Amino acid sequence: MVDDILELVLDLLFDGTTALADAQKVPLAVRALLYVLLTAALMGIAAYLAWQGVQENSILLLLLASGMLIGSLVLLAVNLKKLRRPRP
Repeated sequence: MVDDILELVLDLLFDGTTALADAQKVPLAVRALLYVLLTAALMGIAAYLAWQGVQENSILLLLLASGMLIGSLVLLAVNLKKLRRPRP
């Protein structure tokens, strides 16, 4: 029950943030801030997984956390580069 509610809230948060960050009518500074906040949230989840991996001596959790950290940084770099590109 709690898992379902948490999944719903996180899904709405991430989907809403990405939809708002991709909207052209939103100012550039707000879109960049949303991308940074989304990346920070993903990195926070990855850091929690890494911490649990260290606590449990689980190499799988550490690998998952590393993948999430790298993926979130790549996502941020690609999206910020997309924001800087001049529009025709």
